[in-house]
Amino acid sequence: MTYYVDHNSIDKAKGDLLLTAEASVEESTMPGKPFCITVTTPFHTLIVAAKDVDERAAWKAAIEESIMQAKNSIRGYITKKGGLVDRGKSRKFFILHDAAITWHQDHEHTSAIQGMMKLTPETTIAANDDKHSITLTDTSTNATLGLRFDSNNHEYNAWKQGIMSILNKFAAVEKATVERIENAYENATKRGKLRMRPPKGGDVWDEYYFVLTANEILVMEKNAEGQMEVIDLYEIHPNCSVFETNLGHYAFELVTSKKVLHVMSDSRESTSAWIHAIRSSIANSQPESDDPLLQAALSKLEEDVFYDVSFHEDKPLGVVLERSGEWALVKLSNFRETGVSIGSALTSINGESCILKSYAQTIEKLKNWKPPLHLGFRRAPRKSGYLVKLSRQRRGNSQKNWKERFFVLEEGRLVYKENESPDAPVKGDVPLMGSAVSLMSSAETGKFFCFRVVSGVTSLVMQGVTMDEMMDWASTLYHAIAIANGGAHILSIERKRVEEQEARERAREEAIAARAREEAEAKRQKEEAEAKARAEEEARRKAAEEEARRRAALAEEERLKLEAADRKQKAVDEACGLLTAAMSQDDSAALAAAIKRAEGMEEVESDLPVLVQAKEHLAAVQAREEAVRQARADAENTLIVASESATMDNCDTLASALHAGEEASVDQNLINNARAQLMALRKEKAMIEEIKGILNSAIAYEMAPSLEEAIETAQSIKYCGPEVEEARRLLERLKVEEARRVEEENARLAAEAAALDAEMAATAASTEEEEKLVQEIEGVNLAPDSDEEGADAGEDFDDDDIGAHEVETVGGSSRAESTTSTAGASMSTDVSGSTGRTLGSRRPSLKDMGRKLGTRAERLEKEAERSRVTAEGSITTDEQLERCFHSYARRVDDNEPSLNPMQFSTIFRLITGEKGNLFKEMQMFQKFDKDNNGCLYHNDFVKGWREVANSPGGGTIVDKIGRLIGEDNVML
Repeated sequence: MTYYVDHNSIDKAKGDLLLTAEASVEESTMPGKPFCITVTTPFHTLIVAAKDVDERAAWKAAIEESIMQAKNSIRGYITKKGGLVDRGKSRKFFILHDAAITWHQDHEHTSAIQGMMKLTPETTIAANDDKHSITLTDTSTNATLGLRFDSNNHEYNAWKQGIMSILNKFAAVEKATVERIENAYENATKRGKLRMRPPKGGDVWDEYYFVLTANEILVMEKNAEGQMEVIDLYEIHPNCSVFETNLGHYAFELVTSKKVLHVMSDSRESTSAWIHAIRSSIANSQPESDDPLLQAALSKLEEDVFYDVSFHEDKPLGVVLERSGEWALVKLSNFRETGVSIGSALTSINGESCILKSYAQTIEKLKNWKPPLHLGFRRAPRKSGYLVKLSRQRRGNSQKNWKERFFVLEEGRLVYKENESPDAPVKGDVPLMGSAVSLMSSAETGKFFCFRVVSGVTSLVMQGVTMDEMMDWASTLYHAIAIANGGAHILSIERKRVEEQEARERAREEAIAARAREEAEAKRQKEEAEAKARAEEEARRKAAEEEARRRAALAEEERLKLEAADRKQKAVDEACGLLTAAMSQDDSAALAAAIKRAEGMEEVESDLPVLVQAKEHLAAVQAREEAVRQARADAENTLIVASESATMDNCDTLASALHAGEEASVDQNLINNARAQLMALRKEKAMIEEIKGILNSAIAYEMAPSLEEAIETAQSIKYCGPEVEEARRLLERLKVEEARRVEEENARLAAEAAALDAEMAATAASTEEEEKLVQEIEGVNLAPDSDEEGADAGEDFDDDDIGAHEVETVGGSSRAESTTSTAGASMSTDVSGSTGRTLGSRRPSLKDMGRKLGTRAERLEKEAERSRVTAEGSITTDEQLERCFHSYARRVDDNEPSLNPMQFSTIFRLITGEKGNLFKEMQMFQKFDKDNNGCLYHNDFVKGWREVANSPGGGTIVDKIGRLIGEDNVML
């Protein structure tokens, strides 16, 4: 476990800790550092702090895994041969790696490598078991490494077996390479000579022999012995791409995740053939199972943005498509006009997927299109942020220069600038079509968290700040390049999905076919069994005939007896089988026919047990059938009688008869008629009960309008019960009383009118003065505070007297105006002032008359204002109506809250002030209940009161709800 100052300073470690099988790791806490890890080894203890609990858990798991690996690792102190000191021997700490052996100063400085010997196929081993020594030789460079162990056989054997295992792997790889070449020749889809561009560029392209298989391209040439050997290998996976280039005539390139192959053929036809063959291999290839970027890129599929665009006019679409693999990508488009972004991949045409179709098939569907045209697209991935980029090295300068740049990934291109300012100049622009991305090890770049994008002859090396940032950028680029290159691994995923769907369809069809085969086999076996039974029966019959013929030869008399006995037995058997089968059916007709047939057989005796049993069984079956018929007839008669005599009072008898008829399976038409009659009687009974309730409520409240409506409703359904007569008598009594009250009131009003006329006649002056006085009154200013006209200073008549007089006048104005036609304003003969004088003792002043007229004008103006508000509609809001609804609404069985008729009647009485007019309340409830649900929901309640508010005078009624449901009011 090695640690550095930061991720950019890995050339010099600050320290390291050797993890052994005895090491342990635990979570710990330090002051100010709550997420710490303590790593303890036999040599040292190291405490490190993480930023959060997740990071601590990840580091702890990684260290525990390394400790587990350390148990199987091979390392230790060994004496190394060679050197100038200590007789050419030195003791070092050695570590065996996958393809190399390194030695270090000691186990505490394993980050600093003092020496290394690579293990290659050219490495040989010489072991001396007696001296416990191993000598390794690289035959290609003649370099040697001698190791001498102590007398510990276990350590010596472990090192020898470990080194031998690595060298054997090389031998296996070499053997596999030979087999690969042989298989490549046998399984090659295309092969031939091509000219390849040197890895470092140049104008001279050397000729090599290329072999294309389903999953790789081998680059081969003849060695010194004249045998073909592989000098380079390009693995083919779905994320590879092949395109023509302009590096030379008939040149094309193959881009893989690790490197790029630039080649050139000698004709356009050859180039096209090679590109077609390589694309076919790419399309049928399988993803790399151990590719970390592929696994990370699969999660990016969930982030893809799919969108649809429709074209409804028959005009050019304004979108230019280009081919990438077998996909159609958007090359040019005006997004504002078309809604299609550059770099998007076409996924569907008029709802039909084209992801797995060839480019030619996709374009054929777009030819001669007619509106409307619906196209589906997968948008190119987008991402932006700062990364550190490795600048291109100039010739003669080996120093690596890293610079921070702002990268933008969109529309199938990777662009980088000096900063994120919109005005910053573009430093580089890399098209993703024909590109590839791969991770880079710290050994290649000298830095952690690096990845590379290769596009043609361009290579970009970038570095993230963390592992997560590197993987996020690299996997996003991997996914974006897959889309730009025509699908890549997306095709295999889509193809797998289609294959799984087809496999499920095939499995279903195979299951159906298997069931059909099983049924056919069962049928065949049944037919074979029946044929076998017939054959056996035929054999038995023939045997019996043969036996009969044999016995007939012995004695004619015996033969006749045997034949008679045989015939009798057959008849009995036949009769038994026939009767047994008939008895199992429990059908009297079939059983009677079987008995008749058995009795018609001469050989069958009348006392045959089966025949006697059949007759008894027939009697029992006939008795049961007769009982069933009788029960059905009784039920039918009962139902007919109950139906004919059914009334509202005895409808329960009809219900019982109907239930019994259903149990006895009576004729369905009779059942339906009886059920309809029962429902009609119950409905009529319920209606009459409702009318009785309305009549009783109207009688209880003794309100004439309610009584009239209740009697009218009872007459409409022709109900003449005692309640109707009682309601009529009460109504007549109420009418008589009302007429008497009206007569008395008219008499009282007439007396008051006569007294008022006498008073007005006594107080009137001459006709000329009266007319002058009226003219002055009509012209006076009606303001309550005016004192300008005609006040008599000598009269003792103050404002308080006038005010009291006005109050009584207003209170009785309605009656006075109805009986008096000569006076311009109603007046009372009583004055509530302290002097006790009447208007007859003096002439009223202009101030008195003006104030009275002003009071009346104000009252008329208020009445007009109320009429205007009523005409304009209610001011009660929907929110107040909702609060009123929820004050009474109840929820039943988790259903929507609702009001029943009684709850609605309570609200109606609170708002209108009416008491006990149940018939009117039920009529209003029916108007609100548009759907006849028997209850009111929220929308029914609000819409019903809105209709009331729009009716003449209804706004004033609905406004009462606003006052009942005010900010300071609570509806109880």
